[in-house]
Amino acid sequence: MSGRTLFASLLGALAGIAAVVGGSAIAKGVGVADDSDVTRYIMVTSFEPDEAWTEEYAAAGVGKLSEAYTRDAIDGFQAKTFVGDFDRNEFGGIYRFADAEALEAFLARRPPAENRVVKTFRVLGEWQAAGHEGR
Repeated sequence: MSGRTLFASLLGALAGIAAVVGGSAIAKGVGVADDSDVTRYIMVTSFEPDEAWTEEYAAAGVGKLSEAYTRDAIDGFQAKTFVGDFDRNEFGGIYRFADAEALEAFLARRPPAENRVVKTFRVLGEWQAAGHEGR
C-alpha cells in the first residue's frame, strides 16, 4: 500500500497511541477537568506509511484533513493534533472528544484502517503551563 493510499485512509482512521497530552483545547489548571459532570475522551493513532513522507507532503495532508473534518463536523469532536516523526516515518494523531458518544460517532463514520495502532483513553485530568493557552 502506498504512502498516499495510507494517508487517504487517515480520513478513516481516528484513533490512538500514546499520551494524554490534550490537543488545542486543553483546560487551564491542575487536576480533574473543571466540569466534573463531563467525562472527556481522547483517541490516539499511529501508522507507518510504506513510502517515506516529506514535510511538504505531510503539511498538504494536514490541510486536506483539517478541511474535511471541518466540513463533516461531528458534535463533540473538539480537536485533532497531528503528530509525526520523519526519522521513523511514523505518523498519526491525538483526537479529543467531549464524551464517549462523540468518540463512538466519530469511529462509526471513520473506522480505523487495519494498518493503524488505535487506542482510546478517558481523560483523568488536564494541566496547562501557566501563561500558555492551547495552540
